[in-house]
Amino acid sequence: RVYMICIVADVVLVCFYQPGMGESQLHAMALATTILFAFFCLELTLSLVTQGFQTYFQESWHWIDLLALGCTVPDVILQWTITGGEEIPHNLRFLFMLRCLRPLRLIGRTFSLRLLLKSIWDSGRAVSITIFVTSSVFVIFGILGVELFHGKMHYCSDVVVVAKDLCVGVDPTTGYNRVWLKRPLHYDWIGPSILTVFVLSTKDRWASVMWEGVDSMYGMGPTQNADMYYTIFFIGVVVVGG
Repeated sequence: RVYMICIVADVVLVCFYQPGMGESQLHAMALATTILFAFFCLELTLSLVTQGFQTYFQESWHWIDLLALGCTVPDVILQWTITGGEEIPHNLRFLFMLRCLRPLRLIGRTFSLRLLLKSIWDSGRAVSITIFVTSSVFVIFGILGVELFHGKMHYCSDVVVVAKDLCVGVDPTTGYNRVWLKRPLHYDWIGPSILTVFVLSTKDRWASVMWEGVDSMYGMGPTQNADMYYTIFFIGVVVVGG
């Protein structure tokens, strides 16, 4: 229980640190960190003496304790060398990132956390297979989408103009030059195509994207019901991908 209290106190010290703290505050935090570091070193030494080096490190969670303890060393040195208001040298700032590893001691000392991590690790293979199958479905539909809709889901900024060849000059309504645009969700190449398939699988505005595809023609703007057979593709994406 005393060890757990010290671990919590060590984590709280990490949370309380702020850049630009006064010299007295930094020294108080450095003193507290050093005392806790000495306590953890003493605990490690006693454990090695009572259990033996080989027996102690047969438990994999003890390696986490050793890692967290080693990461505290540069932190203690920096806290004693930096005075209030002094900036940390840029080439040493990465050492403060090691503070994030200090709460790892909680894992080795809390049975429920160890059980949770073990469960996550054991389920990793099944999860990876699921991710692989899902990604394969997205890639297959993405490739099919490129084959079906490459260069088709485009339109002119002037809604009156339908053909790409006529999308030139100035739009008399707005006074701006006409521009041939593509839909936010399109299938021009494999990257956006897979992203579009993913969005459709979530059923987010899938109906509007489907009708944009149905109305699409190569080199032309939206033409109502240009190819109704495209609905099969979009329904397949929603059913299989979703």
